[in-house]
Amino acid sequence: MLTRGYLMMKKRLLRYFALAMPALLAACAGMQRPATGPATTSVKPTLAPARAVQVAADCSWTDENGYTGKVKLTVAEAVVQDFYARMKHPRHGSCQFNLADFHQTKKMPNIELLGNNSKCTVRMWSQGRQVSVAFSACAAMCTGDAIDYLWPVLLDAPTGTCG
Repeated sequence: MLTRGYLMMKKRLLRYFALAMPALLAACAGMQRPATGPATTSVKPTLAPARAVQVAADCSWTDENGYTGKVKLTVAEAVVQDFYARMKHPRHGSCQFNLADFHQTKKMPNIELLGNNSKCTVRMWSQGRQVSVAFSACAAMCTGDAIDYLWPVLLDAPTGTCG
């Protein structure tokens, strides 16, 4: 059973909160950053210029679950010259990609390969020294339910190794 004193205190706290909250919100809305020097000029962030993807990789891997992959990729000045990838999941099937099954639709800022007879799209982009190769809508290139286990491939551009 609640005491009368507790109920009065609760009402008083709610009233203080209701009165203080609009003032607090108004104070926060009007806050400005202090100037950090004699001149207060606004600086707009700029993006780093896009670089053409460059990579020559021929690598393979096996993880602790038995998932295996092999990638052969040659890209010069954002033009894909050679591309083969095969990923195999031991219990779910495999996916295979060949350059002959695609045509290049974009070069910059990211490479895009579109399937000749499917909606499969392969995208490639650089992030520092690494090149990512990602797949979307590529069930036609896979057996079983391997598409559900298909992850992007990460390559080290300077060494051509799988990351």
